[in-house]
Amino acid sequence: MKSSTRPRDSRLFPKHSHWIIFILTVIFRIRYVINKDNWWILHPDEIYQTLEVAHSELYGFGFRPYEYLPPPDLNDPNITIARKHEYHLGMYSLRSFIIPEIYSYVGIWKVFHTTVSSLLILSVYKFTTCMYGCHDTGVLSAFMCACSIHLNIMSTHTLINSFLSPFVYFIIADILERSSPKMLKTIQNNGNNSANNNNEYSSRLCGVKNVNMYNDAQFKQIPDQCKTDHNANLPNLLLTSKHDLESSNSTANMHLHTIAKNSSGRWSRMIKPVFSSFILGLVVYVRPDTCAVILSVIAFTINLKRLKFILCPFYLIGFILAISIGLRDDYVSYGSVIISPWQWIKFNVGGNLSSKLFGVEPTLFYVRRLLLDDWLNFLLFDYYQLSFSAVCSLYKSSFVK
Repeated sequence: MKSSTRPRDSRLFPKHSHWIIFILTVIFRIRYVINKDNWWILHPDEIYQTLEVAHSELYGFGFRPYEYLPPPDLNDPNITIARKHEYHLGMYSLRSFIIPEIYSYVGIWKVFHTTVSSLLILSVYKFTTCMYGCHDTGVLSAFMCACSIHLNIMSTHTLINSFLSPFVYFIIADILERSSPKMLKTIQNNGNNSANNNNEYSSRLCGVKNVNMYNDAQFKQIPDQCKTDHNANLPNLLLTSKHDLESSNSTANMHLHTIAKNSSGRWSRMIKPVFSSFILGLVVYVRPDTCAVILSVIAFTINLKRLKFILCPFYLIGFILAISIGLRDDYVSYGSVIISPWQWIKFNVGGNLSSKLFGVEPTLFYVRRLLLDDWLNFLLFDYYQLSFSAVCSLYKSSFVK
């Protein structure tokens, strides 16, 4: 007697472990931010980049740094020398008002920011599983995000970087998922199956293949029951037996089910890239330097051939829509035609004024801090990662596929 073995789950952690980590982390972080004893701990950037700007948007008064000021009128007799100097240096209109305006509409700023920034746990889980294809590695990455002291501090303070970080990793994960061989094969198969199902339906229904490809002379030879009426609908079939009726009904139902399934999948493949590229456009408009993170990951994980395949027109639609919203918001906020990302690039990259005014670290600053100053933790992390990968491989190989 032949014995059948059913494949067992090869996961070390339960299926919804990352959701449990996310919920517990949000609860602890919200409890921290609503505690009045912690209200006095503020970072300067969260005041000048979000809180104070949102306050001025909501109540009409407050302090705004030069990053959120419109270009001054040089003909104004009351303009100060310092303001003129800032204008000539390009120190104006460097940031978009999108995030402060979101804060002004939502309210409960600390709780809202903490909830959004905690989504980094889920986005890192999705990114890791798309990158390595391992649920356990994703759960461990989510756990590290939840336990990181630096991420906990940044997530409980209204900083722009911590607010945008979950969306950055969600975007990268979506691109990696769409560029995976499995997804590319699925998209190609869905297109082929749609055409094959139409031909299969025609052949089973009428005994011919691809009715639409016949010319007038050939079409006259097709039985009348296979032709369509003036409304392009199939007429009632000339059925000769009960078996023919059951067979035709079954074929029609299968065809309708296939059409509905393909249609829903097609709409999903259309809406998802539009939404993903829309979020990408907003993130890039608010923080242009996020492009460096996204492009660096894509450059080392996706080849050019796959990138051309996944960059469908729907990505362009969402991205253009997001940029249009950003341009309109800048025009309304600053009162003139201002492109805040371009202003930011000119000040920080083009003219190199940022490094002259605020200083610059050595090129290998972060590498040196990681490898030399914190070399013990770096080695322990590598050892832990290699050990866990080996355990996962051995654990998966013990299951019968």
